[in-house]
Amino acid sequence: VLDLWNTSLSTESILLIFQSLMDNKKLRRLTLDKRHKKTCINTYPNYHLIQDR
Repeated sequence: VLDLWNTSLSTESILLIFQSLMDNKKLRRLTLDKRHKKTCINTYPNYHLIQDR
């Protein structure tokens, strides 16, 4: 579980973390706040692949 809800991380930081997680098969849950979730959906067309692991 990786909880990034209500963090002070920038959007750029979230995107870097997200990109590194695309190949991580051990992550079962990623929690993002609405702002970061929307950014990830709009930036990564493959977001759905790890969205509900």
